[in-house]
Amino acid sequence: TGPFALGLVMFFMGLFRHQETQTNRVFDGFNQFGKAFVLSLLMGIFIFLWALLFIVPGIIAYFRYSQAFYIMYDNPNLSAMECINESKRIMTGNKAKLFTLTLSFIGWALLASLPSGIYTGSVLDMYEIPSLFDSLVTFVLSAGFLFVGAYYYTARVAFYELLKGIISVQVYGTNGFGGNHAEPL
Repeated sequence: TGPFALGLVMFFMGLFRHQETQTNRVFDGFNQFGKAFVLSLLMGIFIFLWALLFIVPGIIAYFRYSQAFYIMYDNPNLSAMECINESKRIMTGNKAKLFTLTLSFIGWALLASLPSGIYTGSVLDMYEIPSLFDSLVTFVLSAGFLFVGAYYYTARVAFYELLKGIISVQVYGTNGFGGNHAEPL
């Protein structure tokens, strides 16, 4: 999964940064197969070991190491362990923000699953083996996940760009006197 995860990062980073990109770019992570595989393997081992303590430390570890593939994309000369350490560094104090961002997509995921869930629940019997037609209709009705996935990965890239200081956010509100003002986040 490491090379494919790196390829997804490459695609969405290119898309977010307005670089010319094509859908086959998701396979470009295989050009760095060894490093991406080692990074994925190390992240999996570390997250698993933290999860052995209890589930919550494993979830925290997941968010701690979440930026490693983005760092590998921006710094291809770094080793897998250096990418993990840099991810730990930039996620200090930011894990809750990424957790909140991830939770904000639950509603979109439920909304995307609604058409196929309604079709499956109304047409298919629990003990019936779905026909090829039923499987095809369910697949087509699940197309909303493509949009939710693209939205989610783009939001993750924006989060990384905010962490690195490449972009900034302006929060608009009132200054107490009825006038609007902007404050950097």
